[in-house]
Amino acid sequence: MGCSTTPTKSDSKSDKSHATAKTSDAATPSQDWKKVEQPQQAVWADDGSEVATTLLIYEEKSSAGKNAPTEKRNVKHQLFVQKADGTDRRAITGVREYKSGTLYHMKQAEYFVLESLLDNGARRFDKISPKGNEILIMEIPESSRLPTCPAKKGSKTIEPLQIAQTVIPSPDGKLLANIYSPECGQVTVEFLYANNLNFIDSKMLAISEPVNALWHPEGYILLVNNGIKQAWQVTIQGQPTSTTPPRCISPVTTSSNISASGEMIYFKDKALATQKVTRENVFGCH
Repeated sequence: MGCSTTPTKSDSKSDKSHATAKTSDAATPSQDWKKVEQPQQAVWADDGSEVATTLLIYEEKSSAGKNAPTEKRNVKHQLFVQKADGTDRRAITGVREYKSGTLYHMKQAEYFVLESLLDNGARRFDKISPKGNEILIMEIPESSRLPTCPAKKGSKTIEPLQIAQTVIPSPDGKLLANIYSPECGQVTVEFLYANNLNFIDSKMLAISEPVNALWHPEGYILLVNNGIKQAWQVTIQGQPTSTTPPRCISPVTTSSNISASGEMIYFKDKALATQKVTRENVFGCH
């Protein structure tokens, strides 16, 4: 992403990264279920040598009625790696349940972090080895079971927490940061060893406004408000402190859809494509 407050360029789920769906059995009547395979997202490995991609797989059919929405079922996904030119494509996992979410490819530390979006609104993050072995990092309940912030004065709508829970690998892949709001007005950062998921330490901050989380290239977490006017530095050693806001809030680590050399990767139709971006859009906002 660039240094703007709207993280559109490096969002791996941006419009550009969604390809045209491939539908099987085009001659099937419109009321029958049809299998669809759609490239979903693409991110560079942290060393820029290859690309991790996810394929969205589901069945769909047209509903009765002229303006009725298309129905979908049996939503699944699969993780692949390949070269940016599309060669050497190989499956890392079999077909997995649910739609996929955030993806990181920490090749130098030999693992992926892949989010799954469960049907009931819950989410989970798994660590996946290059051989496809999986271990659960964290499962997050559906939003109805999470705490909320009270509605603002004059409104009946409850407010979201300061940050939606997420897991982000460190730039070198050796650590994982589990970041969440345990209750309104608080943000917790838990540090884990990536190799065995052992807990290292946690830090809690009193923050009343929404924030974004990212790693700094020097190996600590930054929490930054939406206007990029205020920031907090969170390290394993010592207490969190206020710090100078960064120039941008994404990419959040070394694996994203923008490489260290400034190449943005995305799907154009069903094929990978790249686009050159300025150095200000790479991790660390150089």
